[in-house]
Amino acid sequence: MKAGIVAVVVLAVTIGWWYFGNSDAGVEGSAITAWKCTKPECGQTFHLTVKQLSDFYKVHYGEPLPCPKCGSRAQRVTNRPAATAPAGGM
Repeated sequence: MKAGIVAVVVLAVTIGWWYFGNSDAGVEGSAITAWKCTKPECGQTFHLTVKQLSDFYKVHYGEPLPCPKCGSRAQRVTNRPAATAPAGGM
């Protein structure tokens, strides 16, 4: 009886993980990257999928990604917090 309950729970968790855990974010190339124009007057922000970025670099190998609004160089934006020194210094 106990083994049957465990088996059902394991099966339910596995199905749940497969169903809810396989979002588009896990599909290769569908992750989103954020970019911002380096020209202060423009300041355009935009998003590309990893696949779109890969397609750009296949055609424009080694070239900087241009801003879609003004054509200036774009820089990748991250959501990482700025590094801080530990309290009390080193």
